[in-house]
Amino acid sequence: MKDALPVPGVVKYIASQLVYQTNGHLGNLDLSGADPWDLKADDHNITQGSNYHLMNLPSLERNRFLFRITMTPCGRKIDTCGSTLDFVAGIRDAIKAHQGLVDISILHGEISEENITLKDPTTDDDSHGMLIDFDCSVKSKGNVA
Repeated sequence: MKDALPVPGVVKYIASQLVYQTNGHLGNLDLSGADPWDLKADDHNITQGSNYHLMNLPSLERNRFLFRITMTPCGRKIDTCGSTLDFVAGIRDAIKAHQGLVDISILHGEISEENITLKDPTTDDDSHGMLIDFDCSVKSKGNVA
């Protein structure tokens, strides 16, 4: 997210704090040798019982992180816009921000109504909409366009 700081229309990152890591809640439990079970029958008849299948599943030991992030400025949800003009201006600025990210080889990864916020323009920043939530973003090698 720090790579996206110079892009207009992207929320500004101030600070973060690691709250929790999922690898800590397994304790000493070792799931590396666990076999997954698929309980469907080959002929789709539920009375046939169940079959054991080897499946390719992601590792059960994947470590996830929960962070608390402080960002600025505060915005409001896009469904709270007061007029069609507010809505269109917010979407326009989010699209501009997305293009700015693509120009520096960052893909947001989750553009949705929850990740576009509206804000009041200021003398420093005249945008009406911002992109937030960079959990799914990736930095690409080379040109992404």
